[in-house]
Formats: sequence, structure tokens, C-alpha cells
Amino acid sequence: MEVKPSPPQAERVDRNTQLAVDRTILAAERTYAAWVRTGLAALAAGVGAKKVLGGVLPEWAVLATGSVLVLFGPSASLPRYGANYGPVGRCRSRISTPCHAPCSSG
Repeated sequence: MEVKPSPPQAERVDRNTQLAVDRTILAAERTYAAWVRTGLAALAAGVGAKKVLGGVLPEWAVLATGSVLVLFGPSASLPRYGANYGPVGRCRSRISTPCHAPCSSG
């Protein structure tokens, strides 16, 4: 004999599922924001390398350091977009509407 959950328990499960989806989406957004912040800091450091390291290192070393940092900036955040939003992209529209089922994996 199969026991069905009472309505209050079923509502609690639906609410817990909705909150879990919301937490997953917010965690992905926080992670992506951290990668963007890292990329922007590297970009700013690459641009500022000429001013800061201009009199200390040879010109080729300053250009190499600046170039590496400037190239690392966008490469730090762009690939992470798909990595962070891909798994939860299917659930993204559910943040403003009630979620009554877990996100499908297909």
C-alpha cells in the first residue's frame, strides 16, 4: 500500500524545492560575479603595469606583464559564463515564478 503525503507536507516539499532552485541560481550568479571581478582586476593591473613598472623593469618585461594581464582579464570571465549559467539556465525563469518541480536535466 502506497502512502501519499498529506497536503501540508507536499506543500513543504514544493517550497523546499523552490528554495533549492533559488539557492542554486544565486550561487551561480555569485560565482560568475567573482570571475568577472577577477578579470576586471587583471585588466586594470595590466593597464597600470606600464605606469607602475615603467622605471623598474625593462620595457619588454613591462609589455609582457601588461599583455599577459590584459589577455587574462576577458579569458577569466567569458568561459565561466557557460560553466555557471549552463546548468541552471533551465531554472532561471523560475526565480520569479513558483517552482513546483526540480529542474529537468535534459
